[in-house]
Amino acid sequence: MPVEEWYNVRFDDRRHLTASMKNNQGKQYTVEATVVSRVDKDSDLTLYFKEHIGDYAGAFGMFKNPTIEGHFQRLMGIPDFEYLKDICQVEFPIEYNNGMYWSYGFKAHQCCDPAVLWAYDTISESFYVWVRMNGRDYQWSDTGEIPFKFRILAENQF
Repeated sequence: MPVEEWYNVRFDDRRHLTASMKNNQGKQYTVEATVVSRVDKDSDLTLYFKEHIGDYAGAFGMFKNPTIEGHFQRLMGIPDFEYLKDICQVEFPIEYNNGMYWSYGFKAHQCCDPAVLWAYDTISESFYVWVRMNGRDYQWSDTGEIPFKFRILAENQF
C-alpha cells in the first residue's frame, strides 16, 4: 500500500516547487518548497577554500584570516598554532580530494620533520591537523576523531 500520493507537482524556473499530497489515511496537504543545489548550501569556509584551490596559504594570508586563525587557535591552542605557522616555510598549493581541501608544508631545508598537514572536510565541516615534530606525530580534529581519509592523506604525503 502506498504511503502517500503526490499530484499537481509544479516546478518553476525560480526553483520553487508546489504540489499536493495525500497520505495513506486520506489527509491532504499542500507542499511548497524552494529547491537548492548542493552548491547553494556550501558553507562559507567551503566557498573560501574553493576560491583558493591551487593557491599557497601564505600567499593569500589564510592563517591571518580572523575566522580561520580563531578556529585553529581554538582547535590547537595558541602556542601550537603559532608553531604550525612557523613550520610552513615551504608550502604546497591547496588541493581538493575526497571531500577535503588540504595542504601541507615544512621548514626550509628540513623536508619532513617538522612538517604539517591540514585539511578542511566539507562533509563534516571540520578541520584536521597533523604535525610531525622531532619524529613524533601529533593530531587535532574538530570532531574528536581522525577519519581514515585524513590518515591516508597524511601517509601518502610523508
